Amino acid sequence: MNFVSVDGGGTKLNAIWFDEKLNLLGRARALGVNSTITPREEYRAHIRSCFDALFDGHAPKVIDELFVICGSGPDYADCLPEGTALSKMNSLAEIHGGLLAGRGLRDGILVIAGTGSNIHLCKNGQTTDYVGGLGAILGDEGSGVWMARQAAQAAVRCGFGWGERTLFTDMLIHRLHLKNIAGLVNYLYDSPSPFQRLGLLLPLAGEAARAGDRAMLEVFARGGEMLARQTLALIDRHPEFRGSIVICGGAWKAHPATFERFSAIVGEKHPSLPICRPWFEHVLAGPMDMLLRMGFAPEDAHARLLETFPDYEWRA
Repeated sequence: MNFVSVDGGGTKLNAIWFDEKLNLLGRARALGVNSTITPREEYRAHIRSCFDALFDGHAPKVIDELFVICGSGPDYADCLPEGTALSKMNSLAEIHGGLLAGRGLRDGILVIAGTGSNIHLCKNGQTTDYVGGLGAILGDEGSGVWMARQAAQAAVRCGFGWGERTLFTDMLIHRLHLKNIAGLVNYLYDSPSPFQRLGLLLPLAGEAARAGDRAMLEVFARGGEMLARQTLALIDRHPEFRGSIVICGGAWKAHPATFERFSAIVGEKHPSLPICRPWFEHVLAGPMDMLLRMGFAPEDAHARLLETFPDYEWRA
């Protein structure tokens, strides 16, 4: 039997192909598929290229179950290789997938900080309330794009001589081969997906923060504060909540200051609520869902997946 699990975000698309014994048959990555920042035809091209790399010319005749963690299920189905039939679509959604891959849960609060940001209260795999998710123009405070924008703005202020000194200015000029910091304008706005390109700068800001740059450290800490404030607003609406808070998304990985500030603020008000880093990358929500349906307890499923898919353990 053949199973495929796909997880798409603003900067990347992850896919794995495995059988009923959890043997890994293929793996692939492609560029992002977030429809709010990438045109539809472009992200569908990314899906097709991902499947081409995943199957490497040996696509099965039938995929027994396709797990879609984030994105439009019909788009993934349409982009399967010609001649490959799909028996079952399982659209887990980003939120459900985050709790599954994160801690093998179907209930809890999920705090997403990837290209965008949003916080969801879930029961039995369904969102019952949420905060955020408004996109880069109206919100997404604490997201990767939001923090990258704060970092880029700090670099510009420094470059023009009216802001705090930051290493990030010279790092951008050097890494992007700019004549000066004003070249960042063309770097971003000459792209059909400026927010996607902006988000790609976050790891570089993380490098500056790890070098001790005060301005970048404050950017990451402020991101954690924004996520904490939104999470507290959600909990305030549901004072009966006693579950776990699970984080997910690539923005958490850029620098530990984000999680440190987040957990300090939330933990001060709600010290009894567990605040958990995830076990696995989102793409393992598919096999996790399969194991839970087979009767595995979350901890046992965690051990099994860690043994068979060690490369997908979530690492900050």
